[in-house]
Amino acid sequence: MNPSAGQLLSAEWVILNAHDHPLNQASVRVVGNRITDIGPTDMLTAAFPDEPLHDFGTAAIAPGFVNSHAHTYNILVRGMELSPSDGNFGEFLATVWWPEVEDRLTPEMVMGANYHGCAQALLSGVTTLYDVIEAPTAIPGLLGPTLQAGTSTGIRMALSFEATERVSAENARIGLKENIDFLQELADHPMDRASGVMCWHTSYSCSGDFIREAVNAAVSFGVPSHFHCNEGSYEPQRAQADFGTSTIEHYDSLGIADSGLMASQCVVMTERELDLIAERNISVTHMPLSNGEFGAGIAPIPALLERGVTIGLGTDGFTDDFFEVIRGASLIHRANLQSSHIMPAATVFDLATRGGALALGLEDLGTLNVGNLADIQIIDTDMATPATVDNLLDQIVLWRSAHDVTDVMVDGTWCVRDRRLLHVDLEQARDRVQASARKLWTGNEVTR
Repeated sequence: MNPSAGQLLSAEWVILNAHDHPLNQASVRVVGNRITDIGPTDMLTAAFPDEPLHDFGTAAIAPGFVNSHAHTYNILVRGMELSPSDGNFGEFLATVWWPEVEDRLTPEMVMGANYHGCAQALLSGVTTLYDVIEAPTAIPGLLGPTLQAGTSTGIRMALSFEATERVSAENARIGLKENIDFLQELADHPMDRASGVMCWHTSYSCSGDFIREAVNAAVSFGVPSHFHCNEGSYEPQRAQADFGTSTIEHYDSLGIADSGLMASQCVVMTERELDLIAERNISVTHMPLSNGEFGAGIAPIPALLERGVTIGLGTDGFTDDFFEVIRGASLIHRANLQSSHIMPAATVFDLATRGGALALGLEDLGTLNVGNLADIQIIDTDMATPATVDNLLDQIVLWRSAHDVTDVMVDGTWCVRDRRLLHVDLEQARDRVQASARKLWTGNEVTR
């Protein structure tokens, strides 16, 4: 095909974004890696009669989901028997999670889990995934090969290493350098479908000077800075004990709280912290299912939305089906606030697409607009009850799943067709994860 020619994607529905009415019997034209035209199918086929037409019938063409916070290595822990812990989340991290999981991860484990996780994400309609790697003994030299592994699936990926001073000052320097070297490599050799994020762990595992240094590096590269924030009551209590203030107020006192920050979790928050997040234009990523798994609590997402905060959704490594996260982000808050009007389908669909893209600083993703990157999913809408202009998003958010994603395009290239991955041997990927899990579970990991 002529490289300047395009292709037409046609379906019963085209979802432009979460808030505009979906188009009926419409098409999207893609040329290269961009969306160039959107409109009625008969109009576009008449305008471009020689271009290939992909007719998806009873389906919705929609923006790809953005998983704005993942730990793909977490798949290795599914089913693993961890030591019991009667303490709070901080005690669980220190006595169980760090020594039994994160501190024993090897590069092979991380890369294999990332490859598998990216493949599963594509099958769930996720076209962009931000993976936060926490493996202090697997550095240096981890991010570059992991990026190659993940993007070889066809997905768009943001990546960072979670630097921390909890292991040692030397390990913290290696972790910070891992991020800086990775960001420099991307600056010198930009890649389609790849971006970097600066990352540190928390206010209780990193000093103020270390955090300032990380943020300054992020600013120099023009990328977001990510950190976990108040994932349960442990960090707020530590912040009061160590700094005499709340966690976000501590960050504000460091002079680094601004629009470049991306805070994940944000479960146990004061009203002043919510106000500061909004005032400083800090973005937030919400993990409703993993917060439930660890008994951390329910993040005050409706209150943050009322303040106009940019919010994305993430799996946190808990599930491969992004539809479960979207549903959780709606239903958990409805139950918590005892209101069926909280977090409607349009709101959570927006968080799953545009919100996550904005949190990661990716402004030409998350909606189907002319000029945007062609990151698109096809969702089967052949359901028992009719899909209409007014109920389509409700039908998708409440009653569709990863199984209903039939095709996925990233950056103008098909990655999934007819529910099959085009660039991944999923059986081989699973075998690799199985082998890594056995090593992790039995303690037979390779040391560096």
